[in-house]
Parts: sequence; structure tokens; C-alpha cells
Amino acid sequence: MKNNRTDQVYRHILRQIERDQTQLANLAPQVDWYGRVLATAETAIPLIVAAAQPLMRHVESSLNSPSVVRTIWQRLKGGLEDKALAGEMDDALQREQLLLSVITGETVSKLIADFLCGLYPDIAQNNRSTYPDLYLLTTDYSGLPKRKRGLAEGPALKGGKPTSVPDGIEIKSNRGLRIRVDCHHDHQGLHLALTFDQEGRWRAHDVYLAYLSKANYKRAERNTTATTDKFSFGHAPFISATTGQIEVGLLEEIED
Repeated sequence: MKNNRTDQVYRHILRQIERDQTQLANLAPQVDWYGRVLATAETAIPLIVAAAQPLMRHVESSLNSPSVVRTIWQRLKGGLEDKALAGEMDDALQREQLLLSVITGETVSKLIADFLCGLYPDIAQNNRSTYPDLYLLTTDYSGLPKRKRGLAEGPALKGGKPTSVPDGIEIKSNRGLRIRVDCHHDHQGLHLALTFDQEGRWRAHDVYLAYLSKANYKRAERNTTATTDKFSFGHAPFISATTGQIEVGLLEEIED
């Protein structure tokens, strides 16, 4: 039984999936992609909505953990008799800080994937740099062709895992309050996005969900040195998993 917030999110995404029926029907190999996408939404949306607040707390505590360690160390080192050891610890923490000075969206996306897979055993992570980031272990992908060298498009199996399928879950994260993502492919499917920023300490703002079709992407104009196409999508298609609401003020963006 869905609660009201989950039902709002589900109905929003169901409308997006229904608008993409024709594109899903034309996707090769021709299996019931529409039905499979619906099944993923039916299963995954209640799980993600239920996990949204704990997920935000997990991301925040993980990103802020290095500063917590340093605070604890400052309290402990005054009572440490081995001053040489204390100096080594200070040096190590200072060097570590260089590695932690730039938190990327990829870092946050990995935190999200690990958390959801740890919470829900039926959700699995995909191979690195393979779309989608997550897929359901309850979905049968055995009938897909194996990805062959030179064949880089379309649903297939890569290393025994599904690639380029629309019935998985893609994870994106964005610094700031609004979603704005640049990527290499216009993948269709369920997308989970988390917005975050650093305001003295790291803070997770919200968790969003949307089903994106190829129509939601904008293709960037390729310059003379670019070797691949670039695509982007914005905030408008997404609905908040924590409130069940579409943010006010996005009408113009949606209509564009």
C-alpha cells in the first residue's frame, strides 16, 4: 500500500513513462520494455521514497566524517605522550585533506549506490561506467545479446550485467539546489538525483525522481575538437521524493 507521498511520486513518473511508450516499443531487442519499466517503477519508487531521508542523512554524515575525525583528534592528541606519533598523525591528516578538498558528484553517487544496495538486497550495482547504475536482481536479462566490440548501443549484457537498458535506475548528483547534469548519452529510464552543497558543513538538500525519455535531453553543439556528443538535462522533470511535490516556479522550464 502506497502512502500519499509515494502515490504522488508514482503517478508523476507513470505519466512520464506512458508518454515514452512509442520509443520503448521501438527499442531493440524488442521485448516488453514498457512493462519492464513499469515493473521497476512499481518496485523501486516506494523503496526510494522510504529511504530518501535516511539516504540524505547518510550522505551528509559521510561527507562530514573527515572533519569529525579531525575534531576528535584535536581532543585526543593533547593527552598523547608520543609527540612524534602525534606529528605523524597531523601530517597524515593534512595530506588526506588534499584528497578530500574536492568532493565530486561521482563520489556522492557512489555513496548513494552503496547505501541503497546495502538497504535493499534486490537492488544491485552495475559495472563501473555502465548505464544504468542500479538494476533489480528480480529482472531477467538472460535474453539480451552480449555486448560485442564495435557494437556500443542498445540493450545488451556486458560482463554478465545489463547495459543500456531503460528498466534500471540511474543515479545523478548535483551541487546546488537545482539539478543540471551534463553527460555523454541521452539514456532513457528512471533517474534518482540528489542535490547537495557545502555551507560550512556538507548538506544534502533533497532527493528527486523522474523517468527521463530522450526528449528530456538537450544535445550540445559539438565544437571542432569534440569527439563525442554531449547531452544535458535540467530540474523540470523531477519530483521530490521527500515531499511528493514538483517545485514551484518550474512551469516555464517545463514548457520549454
